[in-house]
Amino acid sequence: NALKLIKLCQTYRVHILSVHDGYFDMDQAFDRFKLNIFISLAELESDNIGEQVRNGLQEKAKQGRLITTHAPFGYDYHNGTFIINQNESPTVKAVFNYYIKGHGYKKIAQLLEKDDTFINRQPYQVRNIIMNPNYCGRVINQYGQFDNMFPSIVSANVYEQAQRLRLQKQTKRTPSDNQLKQKIKCPYCNATLTNMTVRKKNHILRYYVCPQN
Repeated sequence: NALKLIKLCQTYRVHILSVHDGYFDMDQAFDRFKLNIFISLAELESDNIGEQVRNGLQEKAKQGRLITTHAPFGYDYHNGTFIINQNESPTVKAVFNYYIKGHGYKKIAQLLEKDDTFINRQPYQVRNIIMNPNYCGRVINQYGQFDNMFPSIVSANVYEQAQRLRLQKQTKRTPSDNQLKQKIKCPYCNATLTNMTVRKKNHILRYYVCPQN
């Protein structure tokens, strides 16, 4: 990158003036040499910082600690952990209760909309709530499962019961022809994106959402 910049400056006869390092005449071999060293050192420092950040995130993940500041619906992020949002958490509890009673995502969204006690959720948002292990205080990543990492909104038993029901419903469906299923990751939290289907009168719309949102 440094050599490309130097050659570009030479081509267009551009000289560089640095606030800290002074003037660089691109027609002078020694100035080009100095600039190359300065740029290379800056790139090395940037790479080292990036590596330290990645190592820090990896170590946090190995301990089950949060590596995101984005709290799912029902929580707020505070001082490195999730705390329960008292306004949103009743809606989360209601979603799980309705689902365990046998209601589907669309029906649950309709029930929430009819009750002023709760906050409206779209069917895909209902699905994301059901699938998110954070609601029972659990963190799952590539290093394993970590329980009781922050306050739970529903118990582990309720969450696991909901997952069993969800899997039972999936086995009754016809297999999807979606070639990208389980293959696309969220660029922010690395969770596997879930595909949603909306059927219109004249067409079918398929899109992907993050289960953590």
